[in-house]
Amino acid sequence: MAAHPDEPILEAQGKAHGPLLVSTQHQPLISDDKLKQLYMNMLRIRQDGNARSSSRRRKQNWKFQEAPLVGTTIDLRAEDSLISSSNLANNTVAQRAVLGADSVVALATGAALLHRVQAKGNLAIAFVDAKDIARNHQFLRIAHVRSLPIIYVQVERALPKPTRRRTEIISIPVDRADVVAIYRVASEAIDKARRGAGPTLIQCVPFSLKKITSSNHHSQDPIRYMESFLRKKNLWSHEQQNRRR
Repeated sequence: MAAHPDEPILEAQGKAHGPLLVSTQHQPLISDDKLKQLYMNMLRIRQDGNARSSSRRRKQNWKFQEAPLVGTTIDLRAEDSLISSSNLANNTVAQRAVLGADSVVALATGAALLHRVQAKGNLAIAFVDAKDIARNHQFLRIAHVRSLPIIYVQVERALPKPTRRRTEIISIPVDRADVVAIYRVASEAIDKARRGAGPTLIQCVPFSLKKITSSNHHSQDPIRYMESFLRKKNLWSHEQQNRRR
């Protein structure tokens, strides 16, 4: 079940390996200004990526990371830690570390342990993939047992293959093209981490299985997806249209 932007995620009670969702009376959970900020940050990443990427393949790769990048990091503090195996193209104020893929989970867990000891309400975010999760299960267990303030963001281009080994950490799948849904999930995970309630694994995966073409489908393009969302909420402006060009 996918996380919907208007549904709160509940903390798990007992054994849980997926999202626990409950419908509540509709209310505006994200301000209009925040929605516009999410869109503009994604658009800035898209434009910067296109300017720096010479190959068509590299430009295409940017499309599928903008929503996870922005949705999970837009509210980070300067004292928080952002750890990945590549130089993420975002403008978060958090402290960054770029490492080899084999070191990301270990360092992120260590950073989260330090934040826990300091007790200042700071947290660590680690961008990982399915292989990182599989080969670093022991660090995820440490994060779970010690309730460390850490969020693992798993970004996949395809639905990950089922695995027999499950992590004790609550994992929440969300559409990687839907920045609003990602932001909702990340906001609750961040609040949970800052309160000392433990880690979360956010799985950003493609939910649409249709073949994507620029002419008839945009469900996997986070920029066009968000533009459609803003139009439905009457938040689309001429200024945004001009910046889009």
